[in-house]
Amino acid sequence: CLEDKLCTYNVLVRYLIASGQLREGISKSTNVLAQLGETLPEHVDNTLYAEEVELVKRSLMDLSEDDLLNLPLMTDERKLACMQFMNIVMSAAYCVEPLLSPILVFRMVRLSIDHGVCNISTFAFGLYGAWLVSAVNSDFEGGYRMGFLAISLMNRLEANEFIPRVYTSVYGFINIWKEPFQAGQVKCLEGYDAGAMSGDTEFAVSCLFQYASCAFHSCGEDIAMLETSLRLYIRRAIQCKQEYSAKTLVVLHDLILRFMGSKEISYSIFFDTNEEAFYQEGLEKSLMSLCRYILHKRKFLAFFNGDMDVSAESFEIASRYYSGANARLSHFAISTVIDGLIAFFFARKHQGNENRWRKTGEAVVNLTRQWATNSNWNFINKLYLLEAEHFFLNNEDTKATEKYKQSIKAAHDHHFIHEEGLAFERAAWFHLHHGRHGEALVSFTESKKCYEKWGAHGLVNYIERTVAGLNQVQKTR
Repeated sequence: CLEDKLCTYNVLVRYLIASGQLREGISKSTNVLAQLGETLPEHVDNTLYAEEVELVKRSLMDLSEDDLLNLPLMTDERKLACMQFMNIVMSAAYCVEPLLSPILVFRMVRLSIDHGVCNISTFAFGLYGAWLVSAVNSDFEGGYRMGFLAISLMNRLEANEFIPRVYTSVYGFINIWKEPFQAGQVKCLEGYDAGAMSGDTEFAVSCLFQYASCAFHSCGEDIAMLETSLRLYIRRAIQCKQEYSAKTLVVLHDLILRFMGSKEISYSIFFDTNEEAFYQEGLEKSLMSLCRYILHKRKFLAFFNGDMDVSAESFEIASRYYSGANARLSHFAISTVIDGLIAFFFARKHQGNENRWRKTGEAVVNLTRQWATNSNWNFINKLYLLEAEHFFLNNEDTKATEKYKQSIKAAHDHHFIHEEGLAFERAAWFHLHHGRHGEALVSFTESKKCYEKWGAHGLVNYIERTVAGLNQVQKTR
């Protein structure tokens, strides 16, 4: 009978996902769920998605957080099995089926309400909170409350084996939109430790990626120390046979090596391959999340090295990848801010596509302003920088100058050394555009100091080359 085979199917699905066969894992799990009476759609379109949203909202209607926290325990063995298989394929769906991932969350939440809660429900409510703060909703207050509920329920059920999964959803996806980026870092490491102890290697490694990505992109931690840690994280992911997570860690590691000015290639070190092969494999296997991250890496690196054409090309390609209603990690925020900076740069060229670029930049300003309302600490310096670039575009020099200063101060006060350096650098180009060579040189020098403190010697070299070129031009005049 089916019940006798569930353990075997469980092991098989876990193996398929850990080995990078994500679609195969989803297909096998979908087949098992159908036999258990929980049919998942073969294809999720916008109409079906809207119907599922309505159903889960109807289930939650009139239920307070206390009501949810005190739901009875789930006892139906088949429903428990359904929860287990949806739980197993959640990360795979996030990577390759952007619209299926929230459907799984909605189904788990509804099962918990209709049939009682189990340990997996803690993860389900955390992911529902992550969906609430996603781009399609931006309900940061609602998501924050749901994240608190997930942790409270986890404590009530003593579901310690779900710490890595709950911490991933709450501290990786939700709280970054309300609390300082730095506040959740220790929880990511605790999530790794808990996963290593319980055997949840998939989300243990996920916690390591969230920690490292946030440390680099959002917190501006010393990247030399981070690079050393990442080598260990990648080896652990490979040892735990978490191939997909290992690859995302390698993309991040290679980005950090480039910022450090190293000639080592992370792809070659750990997989004996190169980035383009990684990217093409992602396309072939529909690993959209990995492809988006590689494009983010290319855009990020090109932008900081002054190659605006390549950064714009990566921006254009990445915009074709639909992220759906999935939650957003912290690197999404700085990536979006860079989109705005790219847009204002090309709008200032006053070419035929100026209006399109202007609208793109202004949309990012409005979005960042919304984020700053919910977390002044994380986003106000980014908003000031975008506003400075907007005033630069509009030839409002006095206002632009003030906003650059405000961005620099906010980044410094909130310990974002990398973004302080970026604000100084953008101010330098602003001054240079208006012929203020002295002010530009001072700003470039301060930017270089920030990048040196960050450990980004590759950027230091770029700034030095830029300044040397400018000085040579001045001598020839």
